[in-house]
Amino acid sequence: MVGKNCVKYTVRTPGKTVLFILLITLTTCFLTLGLGLLQGSSELLKKADQIFNTVGMLEYVGGAYPDETSFDEETADHIKELNVSSFLEDDTVKGYAGISTGLAGIEGLKPNVNFSMPYLERSVIRFKVMYVDGENVRATLVRSAYYYDDKKEINFDILPADADQPGGFNYEQGHIYLAHGQMKRISGSYYFQPMEVEFADRIDEPEASCIMDVTDTADITALPSWPYWQQVVRFYENANRSLPVAAADDLSLYPGFYLGEKTVKSGRMFTPEEYGEEGNVCIVSTNVAGVLKLEVGDTLTMDLIPSEDPLFFYGGCLGEAGKPEEYTIVGIYQSYRSDVETCVYIPRTPLCPLPDTGIHYYMGTVRLDNRTAREYQAENTGRLPEKYKLSVFDQGYAQAAAPILALQRSAWILTAVCALCGLAVLALFGGISVGKQQETMKIMLSLGSGRKKTWRYLVGCTGITAFTGCLFGGGLGAWLSEKLARQAYAEAVARHSQDLRYSIQTIGEQRTLSEQIHIAGYIPAVSAALILAAALVIGGVLAALFIRRQEASGGWFENKKKKPSAPKMNAAPAAVPQPEELSTAAAVLKQSSDYAALSGKKSLRAGFFFKQILRSMVRNKRHCMLAALIAMVITLFLAVYAGFLASSQSRLDSVYEDVPVTAYFATNGGTGYSMMFLPEFLKSYMDESPFILATYKTGSLYYDYVGKSDEITDAERIDVAEAFYRMSPYAQERRRADVRKWSDKIYFTEDMARAPEFFNNLLPEVSYGEDGEPVNFGITVPAELIEQRNASTGNRSKMYEAAEKLQEFAAEHTECLVTENFLNTYGLKIGDSICIETILLSDYYFSSVLDVKIAGTFLPLKGRDSIYVPYVTNLLTPAGYVPDAGYEMTANYDLKQTGQLAEFRDEMEQMGVTPVGVAGSARVSLVINDTALTDTISSLNDQITFMNTLYPALIVLVLAVGFVVSYLTVRTRKAELALYRSMGNGRLYTSAMILAEQILQAFAGILAGCAAALILIAAGLHPAGFTVSLVLESALRFLVCYLVGSAAAVFVINRNNIMEILMEKE
Repeated sequence: MVGKNCVKYTVRTPGKTVLFILLITLTTCFLTLGLGLLQGSSELLKKADQIFNTVGMLEYVGGAYPDETSFDEETADHIKELNVSSFLEDDTVKGYAGISTGLAGIEGLKPNVNFSMPYLERSVIRFKVMYVDGENVRATLVRSAYYYDDKKEINFDILPADADQPGGFNYEQGHIYLAHGQMKRISGSYYFQPMEVEFADRIDEPEASCIMDVTDTADITALPSWPYWQQVVRFYENANRSLPVAAADDLSLYPGFYLGEKTVKSGRMFTPEEYGEEGNVCIVSTNVAGVLKLEVGDTLTMDLIPSEDPLFFYGGCLGEAGKPEEYTIVGIYQSYRSDVETCVYIPRTPLCPLPDTGIHYYMGTVRLDNRTAREYQAENTGRLPEKYKLSVFDQGYAQAAAPILALQRSAWILTAVCALCGLAVLALFGGISVGKQQETMKIMLSLGSGRKKTWRYLVGCTGITAFTGCLFGGGLGAWLSEKLARQAYAEAVARHSQDLRYSIQTIGEQRTLSEQIHIAGYIPAVSAALILAAALVIGGVLAALFIRRQEASGGWFENKKKKPSAPKMNAAPAAVPQPEELSTAAAVLKQSSDYAALSGKKSLRAGFFFKQILRSMVRNKRHCMLAALIAMVITLFLAVYAGFLASSQSRLDSVYEDVPVTAYFATNGGTGYSMMFLPEFLKSYMDESPFILATYKTGSLYYDYVGKSDEITDAERIDVAEAFYRMSPYAQERRRADVRKWSDKIYFTEDMARAPEFFNNLLPEVSYGEDGEPVNFGITVPAELIEQRNASTGNRSKMYEAAEKLQEFAAEHTECLVTENFLNTYGLKIGDSICIETILLSDYYFSSVLDVKIAGTFLPLKGRDSIYVPYVTNLLTPAGYVPDAGYEMTANYDLKQTGQLAEFRDEMEQMGVTPVGVAGSARVSLVINDTALTDTISSLNDQITFMNTLYPALIVLVLAVGFVVSYLTVRTRKAELALYRSMGNGRLYTSAMILAEQILQAFAGILAGCAAALILIAAGLHPAGFTVSLVLESALRFLVCYLVGSAAAVFVINRNNIMEILMEKE
């Protein structure tokens, strides 16, 4: 019965019911859409977290040479000194590359020259000195713990002890010595580099055999250090059947694997479960697998020996062998940096035999949470000391997540607005429904209906309407969610998608989020219904509290008749028409009488019509001025907003021309710009590529300081250049080693700021001489000299002639920049000319003497005394005229046509150039420094997405304001309109007059707004896309909507009875 009455009441009030059903349907629909977008975007972000890996890499960029900007032994030492563990104490860090090293005794492994491992070239030997000539010592091998070939006696030269090893040893001819060290074979000759040497004449052959065979002896008295030598021999014997082993906390973060220098060719990497439990698994190299004939799934028996230095440099701790255990091979990796790779990797587990005390945090590589990685970088960059850099690489996560986050922000705004609107609509609906039912509830209570039955009736009446609206809105929203969400996501992805191959922001292959947004429609629909049900309950509760208050005061059941009260003496008199209303009525009457007098003169009606309009506008000048002002502001606002949107779009179209993009080649892993031997085919391609705007070459040679130019004679110059060729092979080898270890480098560059040392860091602090003129590094060689050189190919005399002319030109540009330390070391000053020996080390040794003038100094970011000269100066060195000399040269490029870089990336792929972090990239990898470009595009895309999303809402809002303003303006003239009609003016005439008046008002405001916009355009104080067409378009939109509002108001007024309008104030 209650339900039947609720339905009857709902049908009996169709106007209110339809209105509220429509409002609730729309609110539920948009709320469902917002909740659906939130659900879909959250699921996509979760999938993105599974697909993408974000890694932070802490790099030391203060190496000895400018090309040491990536992993090497010095980098590892500096990273370890920095206490990287302090960077791991953050919730953003999900894993790190900790490595403990040691040796693994391999069952069945025998010395094998296929490995060519460093410690297989080391041994304990007894040798007899044959003769001593200064530093030249010749000896013959008496006995060795390990033989290098079938010979039992080898004659060799003894190299001086390494400079890092303190002290030395004085050899005497004819005596026997015991030593351990490294045997080298160079050009068919043997050289021995000792680590430790001891006088051993007192050891006879049987005793020596005990040492070499590592057997026990009862009487070891001849040599006090005999136990130590036995330990050394034992180590070498173990080393001959051992391989280096490393226990990793996360092998995928180890630079060798993360930077693409090593890759698993068969099998797999370790699983997370194998890091957390005692999983005896390992990954071996292709070299080890080939020698031992192993495959994935085979077992490898190893006994692990913990050691800080598994190669036993200079008496490191040997450690003790562990218990042999079997390890299952789960993967076989290949190294692209080294032709012979022998390290065995195992996961670090709680029971790992290699202790935590020897952990190396290589490169400080950490796996970060995708969403907070940038915050982690910003927070920790400020904590880094000088010469350290923290980079973040995310495989394209930022680009993939940008459209999802933009969609999510829009969904949050839509959900919040719709939730607030839903709360307001349903609270209002609940309050009105309960309020309207007061009389019905009084009657039901007076007829004996109980409170419960009365409240059920009330809840049923409101619930039917709310349920109907939520049902329609939820169904429509669920259907639209999937459609609109997919479309919005596709548009956002298309706008944000960028090709990041070879980008400096990404190490490894760029990953893409190919997943489509998926929304379970019933979930947001039910959520929206629950939110709106809560709003309805709030409205109902508020109304119920009001009703209970009325009930408590007895207002519903007091039927006492009120006695008529006597009129008060000071009561206000009846309403009297105000002077303004009387003047308006008089003016209307006069206009109406004038119209009646002219009713027969059609030729004068038009002029009188406009005269009436102007009089009415003057009479209602405040309303007219307010309407015109609103029209002006809205027109200007729409035009400026559209201009900003067009400006962002135009900036996006021109960003490829405005934002510079650079590129370079890297070899050492990481994204640092380094010196390298750039292959000829790459140099040729880059020289002819249509994508190269400018090229900045940098080459390097070793140099030694000879002296001031005016103090060096020509004979001394010749002697310096030819000294190497008069040396013995042994002395030449020593000279090569000394140059590599002690000599600094001279850099030939076309732009000092684009040289590796400074390109990876900040620009140097440079000071010049008295004239203050900078060194011109980018000198252009005359084209005729280049043509002459190219034309002389095949004619030796002409080649020399062309080379001499090039050298004559280069000799005119020999200014250089040196470090302050260089000046202080050699007692020089700016303006001095110095003589230096340039040295090219390749398969051959080339030396030449170069005179340069010191033009200024710079503050180096690294420890060596480098010299910088113009690139053309290399024509005076062997690298300039010796073909195929192995000249170390690299280049930095400015790119053009950056909008079509996809073609450039495709061509690089076809040529076999890989990105950093991809298998094979240890040879040559391309790095495109497009950070500024991608950041600018992403920022503009976000701005355009936001403004495009907001623009329709703003248009609707602004046009709604115009509609409401015009509607209210006409409604204030309702009485005046009735007066016109009561005096005999026709309905069409009065409607046309009011509409014409509104047109004039709006037109005046629009003209003012257009004039202000044109002034902005003329003064240049406007966004780039702000044009006259946008102004006119905005004005037309507002005018149309303003007229629609006016027409709607006139239509509503004309439907009312004239007498009712005139009697409203009575």
